[in-house]
Amino acid sequence: MLTFGETMVALRGHGPFKLGGSMDLSVAGAESNVAIGLTRLGHSVRWAGAVGADEAGELVLRTLRAEGVDTSCVTRGTGAPTGLILFRGCPR
Repeated sequence: MLTFGETMVALRGHGPFKLGGSMDLSVAGAESNVAIGLTRLGHSVRWAGAVGADEAGELVLRTLRAEGVDTSCVTRGTGAPTGLILFRGCPR
């Protein structure tokens, strides 16, 4: 199976930002989520996409590789940073 698309670093906030709520760091993106799910089901999966030549890009690649996803088709250092998405925690 081959999936391709944008995978980003996700910051998920807990509690109000103005009060210094905590944040969790993870990887997000539909195509990479599908790739990870399929590898967990025992399928051979390759993800194709682009990441920046930055620490966020390294996190994306490490995460996918750790899940058994083949990243040999990834383009790195395209002159743009790796994508970032911010999720705000639910107000209490």
